[in-house]
Amino acid sequence: MKLPFRISILFFTIIISLNCACKKRICENCKVGSVELKEESMMYLSYEQDEVIIFQNSTGQQLSFTNTVVNEPYEICTKLLCKNTTGPFETTPCEYYSTTGIRNVLSNESDSIYIDIAIGVNNYQPESLMFYDFFMINMSKIGQLARGEYVTAVHFEEPTFVLADSEVREPFIEVATITIASETYQDALHSEISANMIYFKVGVGIVALKINDILYELAP
Repeated sequence: MKLPFRISILFFTIIISLNCACKKRICENCKVGSVELKEESMMYLSYEQDEVIIFQNSTGQQLSFTNTVVNEPYEICTKLLCKNTTGPFETTPCEYYSTTGIRNVLSNESDSIYIDIAIGVNNYQPESLMFYDFFMINMSKIGQLARGEYVTAVHFEEPTFVLADSEVREPFIEVATITIASETYQDALHSEISANMIYFKVGVGIVALKINDILYELAP
């Protein structure tokens, strides 16, 4: 016997509702969307896979780095689920947006110096859809030598983006003009920790390093 059309629709709706309820009771991560890096953020990665970048100090000593490109998919939590159902050492399930960060990892094996350059997406407030793109450089040799972070794009208009309210903790300093050796760069970024320093120019990459007070400029 065929069910009337309206009863069939009602029956189908109940089944869907029950399935949704079951999924909620399972309490697992649920993808609800995706977000991509803005085009202007891609300009902050300047190096190709296996590219060699050489810096040189005033005495002619060189530091040579080889680049490795790494794509890193990850999830941005936009809504916590089942807040009271997980143990103290468990990750709380989320509704999430998927995205992919990109890293340029510059390695100098002889001196054990590594420069990690990354771009990615974060959310401005917990459990929100207010995304922004960030850029980060971390230079290390056993311990950290220098680090800088910078916001490259904001995906929303309201509320007004305030850097202090973001996850950026060690911001780059913006420099209108900087001259290194014979080269002058406009609108560069600068980060300094003690005797170590990074100078970066969008579209060019790292233009100079200072390690233990010794300046290495980009070799010609």
